[in-house]
Amino acid sequence: MSVGKKAPGQPGSMKTGDANARSFIAGHSYQFDVIGGVLIQTQQSGGLTWAKPDYQSKYLMDNCEAYRGLRDLASLFQNAFGDSAKAAYYNNAANSMQNDILGMWLNGTWAVYKNDIGGLAAPNMRTWYADASAQVFPVLMGDVNSSDPRAQQSYAAFNAAWPGWSSLSFNSQDPFPWCLIGTAAAAMGDSARVSSYINTIQNKYQNIGFPWPFYIAEAGWLMRADNYMLGRGI
Repeated sequence: MSVGKKAPGQPGSMKTGDANARSFIAGHSYQFDVIGGVLIQTQQSGGLTWAKPDYQSKYLMDNCEAYRGLRDLASLFQNAFGDSAKAAYYNNAANSMQNDILGMWLNGTWAVYKNDIGGLAAPNMRTWYADASAQVFPVLMGDVNSSDPRAQQSYAAFNAAWPGWSSLSFNSQDPFPWCLIGTAAAAMGDSARVSSYINTIQNKYQNIGFPWPFYIAEAGWLMRADNYMLGRGI
């Protein structure tokens, strides 16, 4: 489904001239609503979600992704299904989650998680996952704009801790290429690092046929970073 150009973290217009795409989407409003309902049922007081019912930590990464899903679902109901009431319902849930995410700001970085009594876990920036990599999720998922001081401070802290990330220096701890980090750098307007990262990916993966651990989710994030470098937004 083509949504045209858009700024980082903002849902598209959900418009396409592809009749098959429109028919597919129109025929799945119930399924989308079920997925959205599951997200909302997992929200706790304040708006965040537990990792699991028996693992009561509210992770920054998880909640940023859930927030993005709720916002996009609201846009889908508004623009594809013409259901303003349902769009408002999901936007309200997203607002609640966003407010609680913003409460995870902690002394110049984002907390990795909030525990079951509301305490915030400060990141160890020398740990790639989930501490350092989590720092880009609020801007990547649209919880904050790239011009927000929190986005700028956390991105600076991330780059200070991992200056070689665009050359995959984090592979010492994690074997995956983490293409979403390149897309987050694009969201921050960091063309130099995005360009360096794409060159690294081309040399390590693209030129030899994208072997594992490069997989479909990595490809999607890489396409968004490529789009940014082509001047098409992400």
